[in-house]
Amino acid sequence: MSVQSRALLQRMPFVLLMACATAGIAGAVATPFTQSNVPLNNLASEVSYTVDMSTLPLRPNLIVEAAPDASHPDMELRLEVTNCNFDYPNEFQTCEQFGPLGLPRVSDPRIGAQSVVFKPWNCGAIEPNSPPYAGKTCSVKVRALGFGSAGAPANFGITIRGETEVPTSTISAEVTSTLQTVSIPAIKDTTLYQANTGSSNGQGESFWTRPAASADALHSLLNFNVQANIPGGATIVDAQLELTVLSTSGTPAFEIYAVPRNPSVTWVEGNADAAGVESTPPTTPPAALSDAATWSHRQWFSSGALGLWSTAGGDHDPASLRGVNVTQTGLLVVSGVNLLQHIRTIHTNTTSYDGMLLSPLSGGIRYASAEHATTASRPRLVVQYYALTSGADGDLPTGTIPYFTERQNFRWIYDLDNDNVLVTPVVGRCEFNPVGNNFGLPYTYQYQGSPVYQGLDCCTWQLGSVTGVTGAGQAIFYINTDSSLPANQPGDLDLDGIKDLCDNCQTVPNGPLLGTCTSGPSTGSTCLSNQQCGNFPCSLAQDDFDRDGDGDACVPEPGLGAMLASGLIALAALERRRRPR
Repeated sequence: MSVQSRALLQRMPFVLLMACATAGIAGAVATPFTQSNVPLNNLASEVSYTVDMSTLPLRPNLIVEAAPDASHPDMELRLEVTNCNFDYPNEFQTCEQFGPLGLPRVSDPRIGAQSVVFKPWNCGAIEPNSPPYAGKTCSVKVRALGFGSAGAPANFGITIRGETEVPTSTISAEVTSTLQTVSIPAIKDTTLYQANTGSSNGQGESFWTRPAASADALHSLLNFNVQANIPGGATIVDAQLELTVLSTSGTPAFEIYAVPRNPSVTWVEGNADAAGVESTPPTTPPAALSDAATWSHRQWFSSGALGLWSTAGGDHDPASLRGVNVTQTGLLVVSGVNLLQHIRTIHTNTTSYDGMLLSPLSGGIRYASAEHATTASRPRLVVQYYALTSGADGDLPTGTIPYFTERQNFRWIYDLDNDNVLVTPVVGRCEFNPVGNNFGLPYTYQYQGSPVYQGLDCCTWQLGSVTGVTGAGQAIFYINTDSSLPANQPGDLDLDGIKDLCDNCQTVPNGPLLGTCTSGPSTGSTCLSNQQCGNFPCSLAQDDFDRDGDGDACVPEPGLGAMLASGLIALAALERRRRPR
């Protein structure tokens, strides 16, 4: 018997059935079936079994394992699965293990222990109530191709059993956060004139700040479209406002404030253009030619007005974004923590603010506007951000991942508020939004941790099938990390197919390649189907009944000690399976 066969026999509660007749199909053996000391007298001898396929677990693989007796270690056996009388002969010919011509599944030539696998779950149309193998049989045939140095006759032992083929998948992508810089021009700016509450200067080449001497204060509004210039999901790490100071008077200083948005009336730049240096006195600013922001309103026009400011001269948040002292003309660069946070806010929420207000502290300051003849002098926001590239979103590759056979569904797990969002271990986000029954569209991933982080992130989901078998899948994202390097590959301590960073039970296997019985008399034993747990649950899908983040396999009765012991046995057995022959 092969090393993997012995390992499986050591850890699975097989029922030894020595008789060929069962309560199912007359003359057929039920799975699991084991027989020892079966004789083969010569090369012409053949032993045949009829297998009752109805006794296999859901979504089954049929496993046949045989090994020669101890005195014939170099004997070569041939195993064959054939003569399946399924209801769909044409579709049966497309079975993965049988090939396009419907040829029988035959073991590979090898001396010693031998095995063969046939996958009836993948034969033709799978229906939950009447799969094509229900009530059907297949033949298993064993004969010797050579008896080895000891010669004929010889005996062999055989096991015929079923395993559940659990739906599973793994998606991996590199996600690189690259530092980028963008210069965002002002989309509107204007001066507000206290001396004439119906005046506007949206098209002037400059705007002003100046405190009131005799009811002639000047405030200014400006706005930038941050969201249109920085992609969603980006991490903004620096922002600075760049203005060009054309002239000053007195001891110039001003404050920058955020302007709360009026959900009904936004402020409008307008199309008026003041003369001269565009201040008053000595120049009288023109009345707004159309609706435009003025000292009194967000939108003023000759026949009326909309959006009265709560505070004349422009509404603003109580806290300043930054206070600035101006010491010279030319380029003025303004930055600060509050300004940076404000830019982050308007990047993610366009409904909260409607630009910035420049309010004077002292002195007069004339700034170049968005209409200034010299482009380099116009106001701008210079923002640095990290953006995710490569593998951040896409369609699930339904044509290449086998779990989308059999009309399986796809769902993120641990979605406590049912919004299709799973918060991942490194503070990222995964989403899956199925369209009708099309489970291939689309998935998105947004990393929300530090942009300089180097490491792995993971999303985990469950896969269901029409036959009621549930499995698990995972998406592994290499954040600023080379996925081709062996040292960067995630570990899988319990060898259950779910990587440790995705696994809700890292030391006890819970699928989809190896599971643990979570209830019944076999609790804590490793398993590959409910059948091997005495038809009690075999956790193969990262099951977590109470959604507390710890898989059911980590907390079954009778206790953790039994589980750890069985897990160690499973690890030892699986390690033997991994060793090359």
